[in-house]
Amino acid sequence: MENRGFVYIAGSGPAQKDYMTLKVYAILQSCDCVIYDALIDDELLSHTKVGCEKIYVGKVAGTHYATQDEINALLIQKAKEYPVVLRLKGGDPFVFGRGGEEAEALISAGIDFELIPGVSSAISVPEMAGIPVTHRGVARSFTVVTGHVRAGRIDEEINFHALAHTGGTLVFLMGLHSIELITNALIEEGMDPETPAAVISNGTRENAYTLRASLKDLAHRVHEDPRCVTPAIIVVGETSDYHFLSHYKRPLSGISVSSVGTDDFTNRMGALLKHYGAACHTKPIVKIQPVGEERLKEELASLEDYSMLVFTSRNTIRLFFDAFYSLGYDVRRLASLKIAVIGEATATYLKQYHIQADYVPEIYTSEALGSLLVEVTSQKDHILIPRAKKGNDVLRTVLSKAQRSFCEFPLYDTIIDDPHPSVCRDDYLIFASSQGLKGYIEAGETISDQTKVICIGPYTAKMAERYHIRNWILAKEASRKGILETILEEVTHAKI
Repeated sequence: MENRGFVYIAGSGPAQKDYMTLKVYAILQSCDCVIYDALIDDELLSHTKVGCEKIYVGKVAGTHYATQDEINALLIQKAKEYPVVLRLKGGDPFVFGRGGEEAEALISAGIDFELIPGVSSAISVPEMAGIPVTHRGVARSFTVVTGHVRAGRIDEEINFHALAHTGGTLVFLMGLHSIELITNALIEEGMDPETPAAVISNGTRENAYTLRASLKDLAHRVHEDPRCVTPAIIVVGETSDYHFLSHYKRPLSGISVSSVGTDDFTNRMGALLKHYGAACHTKPIVKIQPVGEERLKEELASLEDYSMLVFTSRNTIRLFFDAFYSLGYDVRRLASLKIAVIGEATATYLKQYHIQADYVPEIYTSEALGSLLVEVTSQKDHILIPRAKKGNDVLRTVLSKAQRSFCEFPLYDTIIDDPHPSVCRDDYLIFASSQGLKGYIEAGETISDQTKVICIGPYTAKMAERYHIRNWILAKEASRKGILETILEEVTHAKI
């Protein structure tokens, strides 16, 4: 019997990955193949698992990388090759996304699938520009219209007489190239030439730009303004005059930051920086691959041989307790152990497992942790240290020199997965580990001269020097808070 996988036809929302649903994000992280369009956030591709096949089939104005028939055939082909295929579209797959045609093709081929809605650009892009598509007493309805037709002229294919008399807000998608035909047709069919209108280019992105004008002047103003580019949305109606945008400036407004690390770190770092107004980009190129599962089971079975357990990262905590609880143990098995962690953030994460760390060094480095362990233990103690395979040897060196008895073993390895090397032009670039920095550079990524590199700790800084990165800064503390404080001090000379 022929193998048939499962296909998700999903909308990723409008441009920025922040507006994607949690369900799509989870599928993106676990799928075997993703077939994606032009208007998705490129950062999304870094969140796939190692080995996921990524296929671009984008369509932009004037250029089609693949025809719809070719895309349909590709979906069917990949569904026969992989267990889970994600067809990822910008916006919503059924709002001029041709998702229905792909669903029809899968039904005909007997392939099971699921549709996942996305936030449509028809409402989100105007909203992010401060324009409501409906507003009490002003617009009780809105109409979404395609600005692109398969053949002929748009004013010959669409009922502009009906549109001109709807009384609500009109939203045209993909219509910038036909803007003169659209505005003229609306006026000719009876719409007031002074009706407020707007063109929003690169909506929801950092370089978003909104041009407002009367309906009669809109096309002329657009042609004169080089900032009016595709992708763009045309909004026509009284609500186009509204500017529902906050004028409050947060400390990092106007500052762009990229962070390199694991998916977990880059997401948490990005959320913190966005709270302070920064535009954030994530590069989760460091993938966590568990190793030493059998060794971990052996150590868990003989925890009574140890007097102390040491965690050097969130990843070791998560993997340790995943195995711990899957084997049927509970926290009482840890009662005789003292527990040390490398820093406050790791201690906070440990609390999610209802465990309070006994020891946390004041300085969040391997050397400081080693010194603390030497101070609070004797040669009679036996220390268990699950760790990263590629971690530094500082902790081992400190403990060996002090003649402490310890057992360390790799619990996970870090794999660099960076399929789309690029040039970082942000104001700041954060590295959460020396291995992340090493992998970033060796994958072919480059850093612009104006970008300042933030190193989370001294070992990452040494790696920056090794690769001749000159414009680097050591974080005030080896934590997300320390990185934030460093950038705030650089930008505003303020501290949190």
